[in-house]
Formats: sequence, C-alpha cells, structure tokens
Amino acid sequence: MRTILLGGGHAHIGVLRLWAERPSRRPGGPVLLADPGPGAWYSGMLPGHVAGHYPAGALTIDLPRLCDRAAVTRIEAAADAVDPVRRRIRIGGAWQDFDLLSLDIGVHARMEALPGFADHALAVKPLGAFAASWARWLADAPPAPRVAVIGAGLGGAEIALAMAHRLGPAAHVTVIEAGARPLPGLGARARGMVLAALDRRGIAVLTGTPVARIEAGALHLSDGRVHGADLIVGAAGARPHGWLEGSGLTDARGFVPVGPTLQHPEYPHVLAVGDCAEMLASPRPKAGVHAVRQGPVLAHNLAALAAGRDLRAHHPQRDFLKLVSLGERRAIALWGGLALGGASGSALLWRLKDRIDRGFMARGRC
Repeated sequence: MRTILLGGGHAHIGVLRLWAERPSRRPGGPVLLADPGPGAWYSGMLPGHVAGHYPAGALTIDLPRLCDRAAVTRIEAAADAVDPVRRRIRIGGAWQDFDLLSLDIGVHARMEALPGFADHALAVKPLGAFAASWARWLADAPPAPRVAVIGAGLGGAEIALAMAHRLGPAAHVTVIEAGARPLPGLGARARGMVLAALDRRGIAVLTGTPVARIEAGALHLSDGRVHGADLIVGAAGARPHGWLEGSGLTDARGFVPVGPTLQHPEYPHVLAVGDCAEMLASPRPKAGVHAVRQGPVLAHNLAALAAGRDLRAHHPQRDFLKLVSLGERRAIALWGGLALGGASGSALLWRLKDRIDRGFMARGRC
C-alpha cells in the first residue's frame, strides 16, 4: 500500500504531527508527501506578519523536519496532472503510482481572467509567494504609498488593515469590491464593526466597482474611473488550481467534492481536505479551521483504508469563533450574530488570538 499526501496544508500538518507522536497510527507501506516549498505557511498569522508583528519564520513549519519525524518521504516539487483511474500523479515531471491519494493543496487568489493582473498585482494566496513579494515591495516602497486591495471580504479587510498599520499614516489604502455590499458573509453588527475599523484607519471602501483591467500603477474600473496604486493586491475569493481540470476529480467550479469520510464519491481511493475540497453533505465557507479539524479524521481514515477497517465521518461545525486582527495588536471577535471588541478592537482578544496561533504552530513543529 503506497500513500501520497499532496500539499503541506493545515490538515496534512495535523496528520504528520499525529504520526510523529503515534507511529502506530500511520498506514502501512511507504508514505510520500509532495509540496513545492520547504515550509508550510499558517494562514491565521499572515495578517500579523504583514503588519510586522511576526517574522516569516514564526508562521512557517519546517516540512523536512516534520516529515522525518513522521517517517514520511518528502519531495519538494509541485504536481501538474493526476489520473485517478490508473492511480498515478505527476510530480516534478515524473509519474508516481499510489494506492491512496490525499489532496491538501489549498487555493489561490490569482485573478487570471483579469487583464494585467499577472503582471501588475500580487495574489494574497499562495501565502508563501505573497509574503516573499510583500517583503520585496516593502524594501523599495515609496514614502506615501498608495495600496489597493481587490476584494472586500473579511480576508481582504484584514489584509488592508495589516498593510495600513505596517505602512503608517502616510499610506493611502483602498479596498475595492465588485459587489454592491462589502463583507457579504457577515451579519449587520459584525459588518458595521469591521467597516468602522476600516474607517478608523482611514481605509476607503469602494463598492459596486468591478476592476476592468490593471496597468502598471493603476486600476481601470468598469465605470471608467482610473484608480492609481503603487501596490495592488488580489484578495477576491478562493480559486481552485486549474491543473486538476480534466482529471475527473473536480466539480463544475474546479473543487474536489468529498463525502463525510473525506473521500471522492467516484474515486474512494482519493481523499481531499482543506480549501481545495468541497464538502457535499455540509458545505461551508473556505476557512483554515475546517482543515485543522479534518486532520484527525483524515489520519484515521488513511490508516483504516490501508487496513480495511471502518472509517470515520467528519462533521464540521456550523460556525466558529473568528478573531480578526485590526493591524495593530488589537482584535475583534465574531461568532454567529455576536461581535465584540468595537472599532478599535481589544488588546485582550489579540492576545487570545496570538496564544491560539502560537499554540497551533508549536503543535505543528512537534
């Protein structure tokens, strides 16, 4: 039995950690993990890194070390094709056979259909590429930078707040939303609190203004206006990786459908977790917390499939506590219809978020 884990996402980190601590729970036979980078990035601490509170090393997990501890062979390469019928996947240009395949490759925020995006904008995902590009841009940033964030979801708002804090009061930060209403996934009270936090920071929010194209230093909006920007960041939603198209594994939107046991409905030897997966029985918005909680179920089911034992079902919670950093070391808390912290946020809530995030990283590093 040969198992391949593709991607160093949050769920696979949890699986590796469990196998490192309890080798008896590892499936029999060789296990291989493939990821294009040496480190796995934790999304929960990215805004804090952008704001300057954490160095890059604080939110990356050393994949080689963790794989060694879990007795898993690692390949530092990306996949670009998979054949679930013949049970093989192409990694780094070479085909690898598998009996079980687990996908935890996340999503990206590249707006590939938007003219000029690839040449003149940064996508906030993949996280490692964004963090590296942000560091390079910071080194030569103008004294009064103009920053535009495309996408007024909660992630876009949090990144905008982090950049505004890092760049200081001379920066001009704008969030641009194609839809008529910002923060569409939030209730009225939570939306009002986040908008007040943006306003307190002097961050402008433009709604109902799709971006038509991007040129060097400017966004051309669909209504004919031109918005100048020294840095343009794409944070408008989660997009699946296109290389999976044509594999027979994806739905109409490009995500990998899975049932409660995290298996593909047509190819039960293929499992998927994290943002690249679409949970058929209990659809949820893309969020790292779901991937973290899928980890123990995934670890059990991989071993159970290898041994012919009973599988477990994953039951995602309907809602979860969201701790949103406001750039400075302050945060607000959102849960259901509740919103705590106010426009200026709470230092206590930020310390709670910091403790949770550092705890996740400590567990991931074994």
